[in-house]
Amino acid sequence: MAKKTVEEFLVKRSRSPFPLVRYTERTDVPATRILEGHVVIVVDTLPSVIIAPATLFHHFLHAEEYRQNALVGAYLRWVRFLGIIISLLLP
Repeated sequence: MAKKTVEEFLVKRSRSPFPLVRYTERTDVPATRILEGHVVIVVDTLPSVIIAPATLFHHFLHAEEYRQNALVGAYLRWVRFLGIIISLLLP
């Protein structure tokens, strides 16, 4: 089974335009999400894993935030959120 087939079985059709699962090939991202209480699904013969459930804010996070100092990581996250808000409201 491919990862999109597994996603179709897991996620019911919703009206949300945003994806409800995330895919990653990095090993540190699923480990962090498991510690946060998410479900990680490893599909055989594929290098990527499925992380569920995913909210809108999970798509804005980056793995490098956890490797920085806490203040630097928080600063980078706020700059990213501010940039997203400006890019949505400015046009």
